[in-house]
Amino acid sequence: MKFSFNARKAVSASKHRSSRSIVRHDTLQVDRLEPRQMMAGNTFNGNVISGAGKLGQPQAGAAVTLWEATDAAPNALGTAISRRNGTFQIANVSRATTSGIFYVTADLGGGVSLTTVLGSKLPKVAITVNELTTVAAGYSMTQFCRTDGGISGDPFGLRIAAGMNNNLVSTTTGAASSVLLSSPNKYETNSLRTLRSLGNLTAAMVRSQPLERALLRSQFFAYATPQNGTTPDNVFEAFAEINRHPDAKVADIYGMTRYSATYSNGLFQAPDAFTLTVVVNNSGSRKNMIGGPGQLVFDDSGTAWVTNNTIANTPNSSKFITVLQPNGAPSKSGPKSPLFGGGTLGGGFGITIDPTNGNIWSTNYGWGRAPGNKPGLGPYNSGTGSVSVFTPTGVPLSGPRGLYGLNPTTGEFPAVKRAQGIQVDSQGNVYIASIENNSVVVFPKGDSMQAVSYK
Repeated sequence: MKFSFNARKAVSASKHRSSRSIVRHDTLQVDRLEPRQMMAGNTFNGNVISGAGKLGQPQAGAAVTLWEATDAAPNALGTAISRRNGTFQIANVSRATTSGIFYVTADLGGGVSLTTVLGSKLPKVAITVNELTTVAAGYSMTQFCRTDGGISGDPFGLRIAAGMNNNLVSTTTGAASSVLLSSPNKYETNSLRTLRSLGNLTAAMVRSQPLERALLRSQFFAYATPQNGTTPDNVFEAFAEINRHPDAKVADIYGMTRYSATYSNGLFQAPDAFTLTVVVNNSGSRKNMIGGPGQLVFDDSGTAWVTNNTIANTPNSSKFITVLQPNGAPSKSGPKSPLFGGGTLGGGFGITIDPTNGNIWSTNYGWGRAPGNKPGLGPYNSGTGSVSVFTPTGVPLSGPRGLYGLNPTTGEFPAVKRAQGIQVDSQGNVYIASIENNSVVVFPKGDSMQAVSYK
């Protein structure tokens, strides 16, 4: 299962044209904060470097700005200048949490700036601003990138995107994230190599002298400019544009990634497109890994509920639904993944949410053997499948064999045979595609004992 950062729209807004003008503008905003706010006492620390770890090169004299991103224009919370060793500190930050996210920009001069996305809580440990954090920011925040190179949008969406940012990079170390450094990612996909190669492209600009930096920046921004589009204002925005058009000017962009070897083990040839994906296969149980996901639905919290047909690396049908947090990690509570019960057996292509109460409805094909079950478990041991229903917190509302439906008019039972697609309308009526008897079965108001069949 893959989560792909490929947004197609940017949030447009009024412009502040350059990183340098941003810093001046932000200083004025900070000066206007009330004295009570300025005494809040939150201190924010970080490092501006090129590269990561012991081989990183500190970037002195960078103009650093801490931003708050919400659905309004970005709000500057403080500024600093990085020291000789690349460190910086912003004192008296007016808030430590936000409904949206925090992010940091570091203007290095010559039109080159770096960005790090932080999430909704101000970190208590020092963070890193470098090339990899900038690539990750551009890709994860594509949907929320303003036409002036800032970030704003729906606060809930911003928080989810920040979680995806952390799937790409560690904001503490500035290195690739533990997610990308582990299977089923690492060198099993191109994403880790692509991240590093795009980091090398950025490092070529960061580590160059002023004249060369200006030339490289101009070249990169030209390649990142969409056809008949506007030239990016900063490096973050350039990566957002590349994410929107990942198959554009691939050879040219790849050529620029060869200008630096700051990050080792990058791409060894041009890719088909500059996409970054994160592969997820962890259901929360090593004994019950994701296998044969048929369909998924997102609830109001951004949690993904995924039907699971088989148990990976076995011939068995599964008895669980995979529940993933917005960042793709298994849900650990309310509901906990993998989610068992409710008659789940060999999940099919149907899962949906009841808009009247948030309950989750899923279909079970009911095939094959499952641990602890006889082959073809069904109401008459005939293996006809069933329907399961759970509360939003994962409590099963259907019995241990699920719901089969009784048509009181015809006496047909089970009314549902080999359920696949499923939907719930605004009145709570449940519609089920029952393929073995070529029917659409309706549970009025969710009542399986009053089923109506349409053929």
